[in-house]
Amino acid sequence: MGTRGVTEVIYNDKIVVAQYGQWDHYPSGQGVTVLNFLSNPLNIDKLKNSLNLHLTYEASDDELKKIYANYFREDGMGSMEDGERFSKDYPSLTRDTGAGILEAIANATDPVPLVLDKEFKDDRLFCEGVYTVNLDDDTFTTRFNRYQNENDEDVLTLTFQEVREITNEDYCERAKCGVYSYYKESQAV
Repeated sequence: MGTRGVTEVIYNDKIVVAQYGQWDHYPSGQGVTVLNFLSNPLNIDKLKNSLNLHLTYEASDDELKKIYANYFREDGMGSMEDGERFSKDYPSLTRDTGAGILEAIANATDPVPLVLDKEFKDDRLFCEGVYTVNLDDDTFTTRFNRYQNENDEDVLTLTFQEVREITNEDYCERAKCGVYSYYKESQAV
């Protein structure tokens, strides 16, 4: 479902990842993807290691133009095959990756170019879910239904220890989970 959002990572007091995603930014979608990634402590260690090795960097506009030129026409259009090849070669630069960016960085062996979309989370109407991994204080924060809650009332923060202990279903319930909760409520009627 076209539910846009951001997956961000805070490390050494900086936002080092702010990945825009086009799809499934309700807790039962991208939220569960983050939850499952963080539930394995080895993934957290690998993510930190990749960040410590500086395997991520913010791509410049000139670099992005050169990368895109290898896959798409000057007007930005290309074939389905071009788009699939681009997504495979540069998952960190596609709107389809979402929270999968965590795994892409954790498993990186080569530098990973990023577009840091730090401002999108401030768009309460179009940015419906924000998933923040704070590697400094070992927490995972979920913000959902932001356009309905001016004060971010629907916020769930879990420590990494709590992440390892909670089930996907309990997480969705506590995060007032979009599609999941709507489905569950309709079944109760």
